[in-house]
Amino acid sequence: MSYVHSNTLVERIGFQDVEMSWTELFAYIVILATATAIPGPDVAALVGTSLSRGLTQSLTMLSGIIAGHAFWLIAAVSGLAAAAQALGPAFVLVKIAAMGYLLYLAWQLWTSPVDANPSEDGAILKNGRASILTGLMISLSNVKALVFFGAIAPTILPMHDLAIRDVGILLLVNTLIFAVVLGGWAVLAAKARALLTSAARRRGINRISAVILAGTGAAIAAR
Repeated sequence: MSYVHSNTLVERIGFQDVEMSWTELFAYIVILATATAIPGPDVAALVGTSLSRGLTQSLTMLSGIIAGHAFWLIAAVSGLAAAAQALGPAFVLVKIAAMGYLLYLAWQLWTSPVDANPSEDGAILKNGRASILTGLMISLSNVKALVFFGAIAPTILPMHDLAIRDVGILLLVNTLIFAVVLGGWAVLAAKARALLTSAARRRGINRISAVILAGTGAAIAAR
């Protein structure tokens, strides 16, 4: 997108009016959508949450995932994503924290009592913040996100010199892609959950979800 050059506060704090072409934007969309569609820790966590807690909790977690990717985009624009790649020990600490939290959630799912027809609304206020935090931690510890925004995106776009409006466009694009692709996984899992009516079946799906979340934590630690 092309904008008129002016001596603005935005320019003085580091953003430059460098043009982002439609071709570059299209390439960014295609590559990000493809990478997002590949199952990873984010997909596993969303599917596990939809199966065990319902669509609302899963979409709440998705908002945390979107916020985490927004952080990585801003980090890429400011050069922090490349710096994070060089700061291995600090990134390892984030991964360990995410793994520990996911294992804790898996333990809760495995041991929690199950009602035959639970109301999803009752747990929204209680678990909403935890779901957002889980999604955020998954995003911040996701190696795929670090590599994309730290290494791949800068080869597609002039990340360090983008105009502030182009950064806003990219944030909107990110949100739409994650909402459609990852939200699709969550909806499919929630439909499968709706078929489970007995307490025994729900207990079984909770334990499957616990295994998925524990596996997600292990995958984060191993990458």
